[in-house]
Amino acid sequence: MKLDAVRSVVIGNIEAVDQGIGLIESLSDEQYQFVVTPYVKSTIGQHFRHVVDMFLAITAPKQEGLIDFDARRRGADIETCRTTAIAELQQIKDWMVVCLEHISGRLPKLEQHVLVQTEVTIEETHSVTIPTTTLRELIFASSHAVHHYALISVIAKLQGVELDENLGVAPATATFLREEAKEASASEKQENIEPQEKLACAQ
Repeated sequence: MKLDAVRSVVIGNIEAVDQGIGLIESLSDEQYQFVVTPYVKSTIGQHFRHVVDMFLAITAPKQEGLIDFDARRRGADIETCRTTAIAELQQIKDWMVVCLEHISGRLPKLEQHVLVQTEVTIEETHSVTIPTTTLRELIFASSHAVHHYALISVIAKLQGVELDENLGVAPATATFLREEAKEASASEKQENIEPQEKLACAQ
């Protein structure tokens, strides 16, 4: 795979982690732990624990060659402590930054085939283990984080917290919104030009 593509994946992950750190820094301890009943059952802290668990399964696996998404740290300090959450996200970001700075050397590791383990059914317990690559799971982890950020933004807004408008917006959606804004701007400019042209003709 071309280095530019791999670099983009890593940069996207860093952006996702930075969004998380920025949001946590803007919250109070009470907001981080608040349950907005009856609308949402989970706290912002619990959502972040889950997001971080997914990243750590990739960046700090307990078993070499196995990404275990079934490993969940429910009840861990990160669910109630913002300092812990920021520290763990920073740890993940540091891993990403090293990858970015040494992208050529890290490429074989990122593209190496590993196994991913995850539960796949609700009514019964069925966990499957299938082949994948670290790079592929990084793409998943950043996308997974974005979707949780969308849920987190709902919890935050219900508490009156002002948020970055890009929080919880997927990359493809961000591209669509940028293109839509460009088209609206071009259309507005055209509308402003047309009356001037008509005025010139009338003269």
